[in-house]
Amino acid sequence: MNEEREKYLKEKYLEGKTSLSEEIELKELHAMGNQDKEPWFQYLGNEKINKPSNLAEELWKKSPINKAKNNFKRKFLIGFISLATLFLLGAHYFKSQVDDEYEYKKQLLEEAIKFANNGIESEKKDIFYKDDLITIYVTN
Repeated sequence: MNEEREKYLKEKYLEGKTSLSEEIELKELHAMGNQDKEPWFQYLGNEKINKPSNLAEELWKKSPINKAKNNFKRKFLIGFISLATLFLLGAHYFKSQVDDEYEYKKQLLEEAIKFANNGIESEKKDIFYKDDLITIYVTN
């Protein structure tokens, strides 16, 4: 009886028409020690009937919802780091441009002062305006 039932269940299983209870019965028949020559049914016979203890966690790790949630966090973090990097590079570029402009203007001013002082050094000079960077003299 068992052999006929097993043969019937195998044929039905290979056609894809078994119910869940019939598949469980087929696994139990193989678990009782019936050895089959077909590799797929040997695999089914070796499979455990009980579910793993951490099935819920494993399913959650592999779920598309969890992957999408982690993917969103990853994309957000990459975007944030990219924006911060662009901001820092832009700030550095702007600062270097301002520093270069300042140095150029300082150099021009020093040249102008040297040029102006060459012909007037012997005359008496009155200070018209004085600042940290510039002193303007008036001659009489």
